[in-house]
Amino acid sequence: MKTQMAAAKQSVSGLSDKMALLNHEAIISPQVFDWVQEEIKRRREGRSRYSGVSIFSSKIKCAQCGSWYGAKVWHSTDKYRRTIYRCNKKYDGHKCQTPHG
Repeated sequence: MKTQMAAAKQSVSGLSDKMALLNHEAIISPQVFDWVQEEIKRRREGRSRYSGVSIFSSKIKCAQCGSWYGAKVWHSTDKYRRTIYRCNKKYDGHKCQTPHG
């Protein structure tokens, strides 16, 4: 076992062997790579952070003020518990008039 590891380390140390390591088959397809890069770019643009808590997180913008919609829980401790989506700026200074959805 030790001789195999030593031989592997020795073969990797050569420049031609290092170049051979760079020419391997792709782990993921180019399409998946491009999709992931676009998703990373999308999550960075226009936001200070990304939340993947719900399927609508960081995807719905308010038509009135341009802020993002977020999930809000009504009646969190009783049997009428309900999740609604509303503008995150609805009660933040300028009081956006867009209704919840």
